[in-house]
Amino acid sequence: MFADYLLLKSFKGGAFHEMQSLWKSLTGRKNPSFISSKIYRKISPLLGFLVIASPLPDELGVAILGSSKLTPIQFVATTYLLNSIGIYLIALVGK
Repeated sequence: MFADYLLLKSFKGGAFHEMQSLWKSLTGRKNPSFISSKIYRKISPLLGFLVIASPLPDELGVAILGSSKLTPIQFVATTYLLNSIGIYLIALVGK
């Protein structure tokens, strides 16, 4: 959870802005059209949470959540809960 939070801080701090400027220089638009859509804004937290709870790398989920409007407290609480659920499910399947 702590590593996810540090990754989110670095992603929101610099990497997200760098990706925006790179995207703008390539296409002339600030954001890709799918990020600006209402459907993506509503689905992105759910998709990010599913990726974090799954055995997939957390970096992908954190990158998806980086574009959403979660507060740091919400992010830390949900990633802790989802990582715990993911570990429990893996242990349950391994039993």
